[in-house]
Amino acid sequence: PIVLNGPVVVSNDVVIKQGGVLTHDELKKLYLETTGDLTIDAGGVVTAKGCGYAANTGPGRPNTDNKAASHGGITSSGRQYGTTYGSITRPYTHGSGGRSVGGGGVIKLTVPGKLTVNGRIDADASNFSGGGYAAGSGGSIWITAGSIEGSANIRARGGLAGSPSAGGGRIAVTLTNAGADFTDFTGRIIAWGAAAANSTAIDDLSKPVGGCGTVYLRHGGEGETEGTLVIDNGTSATTSVGALISTDVTETEVGNVHIKGNARLTVGADAKLTVHGNWTNEGMFDADPATTATAAGKVEFVDADKTSVISGSTTFADFVVKTPGKRLSFASGDNDLVEIAPGGKFVVAGEEGRLVKLQSSEPGVQWKLAVQTGASADVTYADVSDSDASAGGGVTAYDSLGKDANNVEWERKTDIAAFTVPEYSDANLNFMTGSGLSTTGSHWGDWQTVPEPTSGLLLLLGVAGLALRRKQK
Repeated sequence: PIVLNGPVVVSNDVVIKQGGVLTHDELKKLYLETTGDLTIDAGGVVTAKGCGYAANTGPGRPNTDNKAASHGGITSSGRQYGTTYGSITRPYTHGSGGRSVGGGGVIKLTVPGKLTVNGRIDADASNFSGGGYAAGSGGSIWITAGSIEGSANIRARGGLAGSPSAGGGRIAVTLTNAGADFTDFTGRIIAWGAAAANSTAIDDLSKPVGGCGTVYLRHGGEGETEGTLVIDNGTSATTSVGALISTDVTETEVGNVHIKGNARLTVGADAKLTVHGNWTNEGMFDADPATTATAAGKVEFVDADKTSVISGSTTFADFVVKTPGKRLSFASGDNDLVEIAPGGKFVVAGEEGRLVKLQSSEPGVQWKLAVQTGASADVTYADVSDSDASAGGGVTAYDSLGKDANNVEWERKTDIAAFTVPEYSDANLNFMTGSGLSTTGSHWGDWQTVPEPTSGLLLLLGVAGLALRRKQK
């Protein structure tokens, strides 16, 4: 094998032919930059397998005997035995060692031309052939390329060993050519957890048991916060552990989030995942609730230039939108409930003239919101339509729009508009009343009749409620 233990720049194309191996030594990093293309032929390998932290070392090492390690994903033993760490968008950390063997190493490839992957790229942890004991976590792969094609796998998996199983690592792939995408790449990009104990080889892609790590993919022209975070654990039989965003995880601001079936994403206490684009949950999500000592795990939607489409039933702890002018479009299917867990918060805060828009992805069909007992809602300067909040305790919105907009169990306490009513003699003039502007049931306003005034009125609908001022003749 050719060993690269630091940055190497090749002023040409690079081809790794069948039988060729590129690697690095333990706790070093393989960083290869070309000025042209990089081609890995079938049978060629770029590998950092087992080149991370040694057994029982590293930030994700198990804190007791007979346990596996964590990195991007949690060991199947559970969070109490290790933590996650490293960067989502710029992965450059080694995998940790389990009780028996070491974790995966680090690969960074920068290819301004075309990357062809017909031989594998892997930062897997080492396998343990002795049987019965736990392995290390997957390492990191960070690729920047003009374009990509090929059919082999790019992976950073936990090592093969007996139970318990290790967590997966981290991968980020950025394409830089205008319009470049992953259509011509037919291999897998995976940071799955370690395979089941009865698997015959780490190449067994069935039933990972350790928690999956993270994969971050960017098409040509997408900035660092415009890519897609993919949470995927294949056909895993594990549902209790997955990728954990802890306070030790960095670069947690992403474009889109896609949680695939059988995979789990968790946002830990005091941690935040910031999302610019869409949220697609086909698997499982949870977040730590607030305690007297820690804040809840938070998901915050930002970027007023993008509409975030929210799909899949998801139970959030803190669901936050504080970007004025932000628009969220909620899927309205039977499996598209947005739920706020007890102790969690549903926070929406626009500003006057720049409301946060909460709408259905299918106009006229209601999207469902459940703010559960023990959770809270703080909604100001929002424009709400086609929303059914009856599955929870309902929602009160301040300085917001949404009357006659097909909403159920929303209550409006104030209005944001001020307007002048000319002189009139209609005794049936209606206006909203109360200490603020209130509603019951599915309506945004209770309408009441007032006596005929002798002069015109200026109706000021503000934070203090409804004020009436007689115009001076």
